[in-house]
Amino acid sequence: MATSPTNYFKFGAVFCIYVAYVLFRRLPIAFLSQIRTEIQISNDDIGRIVSIHASAFTVSKLVFGTAADRTSNSRLLIGGILLCSTSSIGLAFTSEVWQIEVVMAMIGSVQGAGWVPATKLIATWFDDASYATMFSVLGCGSTFAGMIVPLFKTSYWRTIEFNSGIVMLLFAIICKKWIITEDAIRKEVKPLKKEDMEEENTIGVKKIMKSSVMWHIALVYFFSMEMRTICETWAPLYLNEKKMSADGFQFLYELGGLAGTMISGLVLERLAGKMGVDPSRRLLGIIFTVIMMIVGCGVFKFEEYSSVLGFLTGFFVNGSINIWCLIGSQAGTKSVAGTVSAFISFIASVGSIFAGSPLAHLIATFSFHVFTILFVTQIVFVLSISSLQIPLRMEAFSEKKTQ
Repeated sequence: MATSPTNYFKFGAVFCIYVAYVLFRRLPIAFLSQIRTEIQISNDDIGRIVSIHASAFTVSKLVFGTAADRTSNSRLLIGGILLCSTSSIGLAFTSEVWQIEVVMAMIGSVQGAGWVPATKLIATWFDDASYATMFSVLGCGSTFAGMIVPLFKTSYWRTIEFNSGIVMLLFAIICKKWIITEDAIRKEVKPLKKEDMEEENTIGVKKIMKSSVMWHIALVYFFSMEMRTICETWAPLYLNEKKMSADGFQFLYELGGLAGTMISGLVLERLAGKMGVDPSRRLLGIIFTVIMMIVGCGVFKFEEYSSVLGFLTGFFVNGSINIWCLIGSQAGTKSVAGTVSAFISFIASVGSIFAGSPLAHLIATFSFHVFTILFVTQIVFVLSISSLQIPLRMEAFSEKKTQ
């Protein structure tokens, strides 16, 4: 059955709102160089701001991921962007570090209301054949937001934060009243099969938390999330300290990210036919993660090649995130796939927190040279844990089969 043109119009509105979510969390970081000229902010302050925001973001993923199954997704999506817009307006009037910390905590605390409700809404508007394509297009919203961030950096930061907040505030109200008026009729929920019910009873939260499968995936995924925060926060600051423009690096980083996300998926599809699904995912995930950190070393060593390194870093960072996110989404059995994926995402997001205040202390002690030691150590860790050949999927009946 053909999809109604109205649903594409609704999708366009959701896409714009999701892009706004990403912009509201990334613009304050992009404006740090400007903000430092008006408000005295040290590297420790920056690290604390990043950690506070990342912590709030991490918790919000769990909270809103659960809420999306129990309440109106349109209300979550619109309510979250309304708070983000209000916070952006408030940021325009800040004059102290603690005020910036409060605003970033508020923005981070509702970021989880962006992705999950958006994906659940489009799942009700499009059939299975169209959903995969629309899901991928929505996923490109984050990269698109990153690509347009440099366009705002030439303007005064208070003006951009205030105006963008007002515009999205009005847009969200219009969407709620006339465009995204209600959740579409949900697809018929099929009853669980007997074997699925047995799986649900067999695999509980305690077993998920003790699973070597989950921890293996989450620990490697941790480094991808950490690297993304480093590239979005510390790499531009490093280039600015070296009296070099970070705009080229940031734009090509996002462009490389778009290419990395798409190409990693295509390569996985080709390799799966030759090597099998899980072996191909493991191999490509390790390759992307290791090369990601090797290129990361180059960013802080050869700043004169920042544009080329920006593209390569974006390619491997986003490609790595795409692969490990895909692995995590299918690590659990059908009845607990969402719970397992949520736990993996929650643990991996700690990487973003580590890239904030803890990393700021390391930079203050060892300068930016600490990244070389950090990345080499992490490469050794990734190769070591991968050599254990831990499975990428949990088995519900492994205990029964061994009896």
